[in-house]
Amino acid sequence: MLTGSAIYTVGFTVVSVAININGTVYQVALATGGTSISATLVHPVTLNESGAMLIDLNPVVVNTPTGYQLIPSMVGVLKPQSEFHAGDQNVGAKDQISQKDKQELDQASGEIGRLLGW
Repeated sequence: MLTGSAIYTVGFTVVSVAININGTVYQVALATGGTSISATLVHPVTLNESGAMLIDLNPVVVNTPTGYQLIPSMVGVLKPQSEFHAGDQNVGAKDQISQKDKQELDQASGEIGRLLGW
């Protein structure tokens, strides 16, 4: 990403989704019908330095007549790289978010809801 670039969304390609219910694993399709999902930034961000995206995933899985479907929902906020710890970029890494991070994600989620008329 180039300094000065504006970021509006971050996209992900979904390779597979499954749900385990009482020991039985079921395949889950994206309710959107595609293979990609995206996190919207309420306030587009212009990069001035290296950064990392903090994303709050809130998917819902529903049982439909055609099988289980995932309804994706997520928001993100861009954080300076300096706020992340070594190893945070590794798949499966876990870290506690700060109260400030939680407030920013809650605010972003609320603003998305307002924009969509929730």
